[in-house]
Amino acid sequence: MIPIDIITYRNATSLYLGLKQRNLTARSILLLALDARGAVYIATPKNKETVSNMKVGDKFTLSPPWKGEFFYFDAIHKLPSDVLLWTGDRRLMQTGSGQDVANTLAEWMKTTKDTNLFLGCTPHQPGAWCSSGPLDQITTLHQIGIVDPTVSAQGLIARRIGEPFLYYLPWNQLNHIAEPQQWNKIYTSNRGNILFLERRILHHRIALSCEQGIIEVSLTDLPNVEVISSIRLESGFAIVGRIDGGAFAVTTGQVKKWGLDDILPAYLVGAENESLSALQQILGQLSQQDTAPHIKSIKS
Repeated sequence: MIPIDIITYRNATSLYLGLKQRNLTARSILLLALDARGAVYIATPKNKETVSNMKVGDKFTLSPPWKGEFFYFDAIHKLPSDVLLWTGDRRLMQTGSGQDVANTLAEWMKTTKDTNLFLGCTPHQPGAWCSSGPLDQITTLHQIGIVDPTVSAQGLIARRIGEPFLYYLPWNQLNHIAEPQQWNKIYTSNRGNILFLERRILHHRIALSCEQGIIEVSLTDLPNVEVISSIRLESGFAIVGRIDGGAFAVTTGQVKKWGLDDILPAYLVGAENESLSALQQILGQLSQQDTAPHIKSIKS
């Protein structure tokens, strides 16, 4: 467990000043949430020395420290042409400060030279939004079915609710992000609907967590997609991310039409050479132990 500090800001303006005063970086922001009034809550490591060793996968294992009703961000991405993409609880915009906070973080990320902010793994229905500036109209991607968008070298990768398809929007079509017909269908899962996409593409690889297992694909030659491996698992498993060098961040949740509900903080599972087959074997062993109580049994 990483000891954390909790910082609260009344609004986006005080957030920007506070981030600069504390000399934080994207790596040191572990969790980011809003309450119903739009106040901002941030979790950071108590020990600054911890930050240098912090991996994205470590963030996914953290339990939210706040009790009550909070609305969490999943990620914030600065895209080409000054487009800002943010993902998280689809109720974020009901707070009245969701866009302001996302834009404030984007401005602050310019000073830290970060282009992506990845945050912890929290339970909610997935939402996704983008805009081209603080005063620009917001595009609500989940209203057209697009969820879990993530950034590849060539463009955006996403899934659609209730479908087995993987979608791709190249950077040269970014101005058409709100048009569903411009998202190219590039892969069809043979393990049922895609319920969850790995949040970060690492070495052009991404895991698709489906109704009947997990598929890992290579995105090296988009729009062509190559299957690296595929395993059958009990419905409800998902890979949130991975630590470069062999550990997967694995969560579980309840299968719903829109994805996984009530997901738990991820559990880091080492797998030699980041192999799904090795992951399957290890999860089978863990399901018989008490060390990972939320890891369930695997179908044969």
